[in-house]
Amino acid sequence: MAYCIINPLMTLNPFQMKTFLPFAFMFCLLTSLSFGQSIQSINPTSAAQGSTLGVTITGLGTAFTNGTSTNVWLMQGSNTLQVTGEVAISGTEIQGTLSVPASAPPGFYNVHVNDVPSPLINGFEVTAPSTGSIASIAPNVGPPGGFLTVTITGMGTAFNTGSSTGIQLTQGSNTIVGTNVVAVSPTLLTADINIPSSAPLGLYDVRVNGVSMPLADGFEVKLLDVGLDELQANTELSIYPNPASSSSRIKYDLTIATDVSFEIIDITGRNCGVYNQGLQQIGEHELPLPAKQLSHAGLYFLRMTTDQGNTVSRFYFQPQ
Repeated sequence: MAYCIINPLMTLNPFQMKTFLPFAFMFCLLTSLSFGQSIQSINPTSAAQGSTLGVTITGLGTAFTNGTSTNVWLMQGSNTLQVTGEVAISGTEIQGTLSVPASAPPGFYNVHVNDVPSPLINGFEVTAPSTGSIASIAPNVGPPGGFLTVTITGMGTAFNTGSSTGIQLTQGSNTIVGTNVVAVSPTLLTADINIPSSAPLGLYDVRVNGVSMPLADGFEVKLLDVGLDELQANTELSIYPNPASSSSRIKYDLTIATDVSFEIIDITGRNCGVYNQGLQQIGEHELPLPAKQLSHAGLYFLRMTTDQGNTVSRFYFQPQ
């Protein structure tokens, strides 16, 4: 608890007391609030020299706002590592990007945030880079705004679940950060990739914290030719509930009697199955979503083909 002491020996006349006390009270209040703030955690908690990663800083009793109050840096003696692109997600959470120079001294660093008096002592560790290289990523393509689960294979790596397994796709100054990273084995990782809708098209290098050799041009962000120009919010075709699971259903409405077929496509453009329904009559129809054909969680497209053309709807599949 913080205390604010006013010198009892001060001699003030009544007018001065009336003017001084409100300011003194406000000063004490602000001081108490400031001293109640602290940095609780940073995630990930470590990175290898020469790596770039997204970090999340969590505070206690803080009131982060976008601007100078979100300035974040790490210190080890006179050595400073600056976090860039800081964004206050909430009053207690900041996200940004940390680039660890190859020359950064290894060891523990304190985590500081502007206007927060209590840093996180020894909250982050810089480690020496490991040997090894990234051999592959699958799937290796996705569209802007897409979400997919990827598998990354390494050679000579020593992946372990935790902070050392941060994943980034980089194209110049553009970075896409992987989340929910799991080390399946020392040479195998899985992670979720959420591609921003504003992500530039083209090839990206695949990087993993602690691995010295990234996979150059290993992942491509591109528009997929799955009838996205026909994608629309309509009542002709829908999947419910969405996000979908094995119990979800496809609902569609026909305005003419027509042959009907369905095609499910994942975000890499891979065809997951074609389902011919034959001739169907005017009106509303339903059928179960063929979830057994969906190999993993992620974004999928459902394309319905009739005598009137194609209709495309998208859905997110989450296995139960």
